[in-house]
Amino acid sequence: MNDALERTFDAWWARQASGDGLRVSLPRWSTPVADPTGGQTEPSTLSLSLRKVWVYADRYTNGALDERRLTVSVRLREDDASSGPRWQGDDGAAVSTDELASLTALAIRQAYFAPARLAVDPGFYAFGRWALAALDADDGGLADRLFALEPRAGWWWGRVLDRAGHAAAAERAWVWQARCAGEAHDADPAVADPEAAVRCLLALTQSKRSTPADRLGLCGRAQRVFDRTDFRHFDLQTRVDLARAAALIEMGYRVAGREVLVGVAQRLVANPSAGLVGQALWLAALAWRGGGSVMLLRLSTAVAGGLVTSATARYKLNQARRRWRWRSRRPRLPRAFVHDPADPAGPPAVRRVALVRLDRIGDLVCMEPIVRRVRDRYPDADLDLYVTAGLAPIAARLAPAVRVVEIDWKHPKRFAGQLRGLADTPAYDVLIDLLEPDVPRHARLDRTLRADARVGFDSPARKDGFTHRIPRPEFSTHLIDRTARLLRPLGLAVPDTTDWRPRLCHEPADRAAGRAALGDGPWVGLHVGAGWRFKRWYPDRWAEVARGLIASHGVRLAVFAGPHPAEGEMAEQVARRVGDAATVLRPTLDALPGQLSALDLLLANDSGPMHLALALDTPTVVAWGPGDLTLFRPRGPVAVVARQSRDANGPQDVDADRSPMGHAYEDVPCLVNVTADAVLDAARRMLDTHRPPPPPLSRPDAAAPAAASS
Repeated sequence: MNDALERTFDAWWARQASGDGLRVSLPRWSTPVADPTGGQTEPSTLSLSLRKVWVYADRYTNGALDERRLTVSVRLREDDASSGPRWQGDDGAAVSTDELASLTALAIRQAYFAPARLAVDPGFYAFGRWALAALDADDGGLADRLFALEPRAGWWWGRVLDRAGHAAAAERAWVWQARCAGEAHDADPAVADPEAAVRCLLALTQSKRSTPADRLGLCGRAQRVFDRTDFRHFDLQTRVDLARAAALIEMGYRVAGREVLVGVAQRLVANPSAGLVGQALWLAALAWRGGGSVMLLRLSTAVAGGLVTSATARYKLNQARRRWRWRSRRPRLPRAFVHDPADPAGPPAVRRVALVRLDRIGDLVCMEPIVRRVRDRYPDADLDLYVTAGLAPIAARLAPAVRVVEIDWKHPKRFAGQLRGLADTPAYDVLIDLLEPDVPRHARLDRTLRADARVGFDSPARKDGFTHRIPRPEFSTHLIDRTARLLRPLGLAVPDTTDWRPRLCHEPADRAAGRAALGDGPWVGLHVGAGWRFKRWYPDRWAEVARGLIASHGVRLAVFAGPHPAEGEMAEQVARRVGDAATVLRPTLDALPGQLSALDLLLANDSGPMHLALALDTPTVVAWGPGDLTLFRPRGPVAVVARQSRDANGPQDVDADRSPMGHAYEDVPCLVNVTADAVLDAARRMLDTHRPPPPPLSRPDAAAPAAASS
């Protein structure tokens, strides 16, 4: 939740507890308020009950936070024709529009995240309908304040009203969401929420009162949201295209509709997902309406054949099969580890904590804010961090006094032997699985480790193995923000969006050793590799950028290559094209942080070393490919150059010869569209803006024990 909104709630609760009460009103509207429900009369006095536990932590807290209740009584009063109606407290005192916007946002959030077994506060619907009318009558100030507090308030509001049967009011809330998101992007793109706007526009296309021309216009608005932002979402893009094709066919433009359907069929093959069946049926129905049996047979054959021959489809279906295999073996664990806030004994002592994240370098670096806050939450507990074998040098820098346990999950026999050895490990008080997707290696390790409280995402294959299950965010958010929700059952009120950025423990001696390995002169580093081939920008363009920096700033170039042979070959190509000013380096994972921190600038792809450099405060310029920019956007002194097409954010099959949309490596639009001039301009600005970083200060207790391998 927004930090300002959280502080507002705390301040109101303090006044309520002290007997001052809470008074909410709208000072004055320029025009009288009409009832949006069509003439129904509402009571002049409304009572709205808010529970802080719902507002803080959605629907899964299980008593981990205080359940404080706040009852707000507001009254709609019309003094005379000139002043119009206004909200006020029982004593007639009026407050600002900011407080009304905050109360509306709190009510919307509680109604949306309330547990399904509990009915929504009856006062919410009456208050919500009047608030919608206030948005229409106001000059825009109330809407600006509301959507500044909760950027997705309109989407949540409409969902609650739609479930309650108030379809007209729900559509008006969605219209406000789309309108305010568009206006916010025009003024300040950082505060816009394109995903909420697209979802609202799609919901409006399903209205029975809309005409085909209206639906076509709504789809056009949704596509403009995609085009003018860096937001990409395969499923939403497919739904927008299907709605556009349906409108075109209904209006008589069958040829244009069929062209859209062909593109949709290619996308379904490229990214088979949970919505594949429904989207395929919708596609078949539109194909029959737009082209008869011939078109239906053509598209059905294309989709079926593509799912069989596509390497990406085979990869995802195999992953689904493996998840289903382990789902049948899931344990039935007790769910009794719930602390009662009224218990005078307090919460149970936590002496041993385990964190599990078996993943790559970049994902592990992004976990640093989470690991650090767990360490701060339990400063005296033994903290074990389970990571992929070989990543101990990075994992030991995430937080002080962390015991690293390396798991070699890539070799089945070694993995099985390690699991047998871990079966005798003493039980933990708290175990937190930091990975959101279902993967067999995490499921097996979670079952092996014993723990009283087990926290993880509410995923199909592992949910019965957790005592505290966290709902998966339905919106696309940053990886750090998504994982931070796992901290809420620990008693931490974590907002939906944070500004947390990774910062690794780093000794000045490491940077001195890195500078000694590089030598004198301003150094620019270039890491040509990435975990997925289609994230690696082209060597000839990297060489062009390097030559431009050498000519303008007189820098020397250090080309970093990972252990993969393809990365070494690409590094040699760049060095040959640049000349004597370039040096190829192949550092170990122990030496890599020191050398990255000694650079004046790093040029990189979307990769783990890019996140590692930013965690060491090294200025970085990224040539971004088809990766998910919303999920993995780097945080820190960084300039991201991205020119993503509508087919970005596809599944990353490392063994496929072609991208999910069938492009060869040389023709991937997300790589081709990133020009050398754009990257060079960004690199020059970063060099001119950021001075060489000073020697970083180590934390007082940065010394961590040696990594332990089980």
